[in-house]
Amino acid sequence: MESEPVVVMVNPVAGGGKALRLLPRVKSALDSLGRRYHIHLTERAGDGRVATERLARQGASVIIAVGGDGTIHEVANGLCDSGTRVPMGIVPAGSGGDFARTVGASKRIEESVPRACSGDCRPIDLGIATFDDGLTHMFINVAGLGF
Repeated sequence: MESEPVVVMVNPVAGGGKALRLLPRVKSALDSLGRRYHIHLTERAGDGRVATERLARQGASVIIAVGGDGTIHEVANGLCDSGTRVPMGIVPAGSGGDFARTVGASKRIEESVPRACSGDCRPIDLGIATFDDGLTHMFINVAGLGF
C-alpha cells in the first residue's frame, strides 16, 4: 500500500561504510517519489532481522535492504518471521553483493529505489536450515558449511 511507509534497513558498516554514505541519495529518491519512509540503522548482528519482523508487522509497505548479503539475509529472515507478505527491495552497498548480482539489482539508486517501491515484485525460492538446537535460518542465495 502506497500510504504505508517504506522502511529502509541500513547496515551502516556494510561495504566499509558505503551503505551509510548512500543513505542521503536513498532519502532523496524516496522524497522524489513522494513516499513516507522510516530509516532503521542496524546496531549489531541480528538487529536487522528483529527490526524487520517488527516493522513488517506494523504495516510497512516494503522493506529496502541497504547493504550487502548479510543485510539482505537479515531482512529476508525478518520478513519470514513476520508472517507477512511485505516485499523486500535491495540497494546494493556491500563488499560482495552476490545476491544483488544474481537477481539483477541495479546499483543505481535512481533505479533501485523506485523499483523497490513499484509493487512490481517476484517471488523467490528460500532454503531453510534448521540446527540441532532448533534455531532456523532462511537463506535466499547460498548457504555455507564448514567442517
